[in-house]
Amino acid sequence: MIWKFFFPIARRLERLNANPVVLQRRGVSFIYYGVFSGLGGFLGLMTIFLYLAARGYSLAPATAALFLLMPLFVCVFSRVGHLFVLGRKFFTNPKKYLLETGLYNQGGIVGVVLFAVWLCLMLPVPFSVLVDGMAYGSTIGLAVGRLGCYNYGCCWGHRAPDGLGVRYHNQQSQVLRRRPELAGCPLYPVQLMMSAYNLFLFFLCSAIAFVGLPNGILAATFLFLHQGFRVWLERYRDDQNFDEGRNWKTVRIALSFMLVPAVVLVLDGQGWLNYLGTHSADFFPAQVLDTFTDPYIWGITTVAAGLLTLLYGVHGKTLGSWQRS
Repeated sequence: MIWKFFFPIARRLERLNANPVVLQRRGVSFIYYGVFSGLGGFLGLMTIFLYLAARGYSLAPATAALFLLMPLFVCVFSRVGHLFVLGRKFFTNPKKYLLETGLYNQGGIVGVVLFAVWLCLMLPVPFSVLVDGMAYGSTIGLAVGRLGCYNYGCCWGHRAPDGLGVRYHNQQSQVLRRRPELAGCPLYPVQLMMSAYNLFLFFLCSAIAFVGLPNGILAATFLFLHQGFRVWLERYRDDQNFDEGRNWKTVRIALSFMLVPAVVLVLDGQGWLNYLGTHSADFFPAQVLDTFTDPYIWGITTVAAGLLTLLYGVHGKTLGSWQRS
C-alpha cells in the first residue's frame, strides 16, 4: 500500500537516474554521487553548527575546524563497513575488493559516533548535546545523499510490479553494470523512499528539538527510527551482494543499533551513565544568527563538503573502481 502512495512521487524523480557521470577524462571519472554527497554534507554540517549555537555552544573557528575530519571518519568507516559485510568473499580476491569504491552507510554511522566521542574530548560541549546535533544534521545529509544513491544506481530495489517501479537505462549505472538483465525493468525505488524518510526525520527532529526533552533524546530517537526503517526496507532491496547475505547482515546490524538507545537509556536511568543530561528548552537566537553569518563557519562547511564531494565522487577509468587503467 505504501508503494502505491509513494510511486507518484518517485515517478516525478525517475529521470534523475538518467546519467550518473559528470565527466571521464585521462583514466579518472567523476560522478554525480559526489555532488549529492557534498551538498548533503554541507547542509548536514551547517545544521550541526546551528543546532549547537542554538543550544548556547557557538564554536570558535579553530574548534569548528575540527569538523573537517568528520568526512574522513564517515568515509573510512563506510569503507571498512563495506569490506566487513563482504565477509569471506573479501578473501577470495582482496586486491579487487580493496580497489572497489563500495561504501556501507551503517559503517558511516559508526564513524560519526566515534568522531563524536573523539570530538567531545576536544570541545566544551556535553556528549549528549553533540550527538543530538550530529543526529539532527545526519537526517538532512542522508536525505540528499540518498538521491545520489538513486542517481548512481547503487542500493537498488527488487523487481516491482508494473506501475510501482522506476527503471534504469544507462549502462553506466551500477545496477546495470552488476545486473544488466534489469535494464528497463521496474524496480522498487528504495533509495528515494529512504531519502523521503530521512527528510521526514529532519522535520521530526526540528519539531522536538527545543520542547524541553532531555539532551540526548534526539540522537536516540534518530537511531531507533532510522534503523527500524532500514529493517523494514531491506525486504525490498537487492544489490550485488544479495546472494552472499548482505541484506540479512544489514538487518542484524540495524537491530543491534536499535538496541543501543534502549540500553543507554536504561543504564542512564539506573545512574550508571550521565548521558541524558538536563531537560533543556533553551534557545539562543542571537548565537544562531552569529553562527549563520560567520564567514569562517561557511568556509569550514564548504571545505568539508568539498572533501565529501571528492571522496564520494572520484572513481578510476571504470566506475566502481579506483584503478586508472
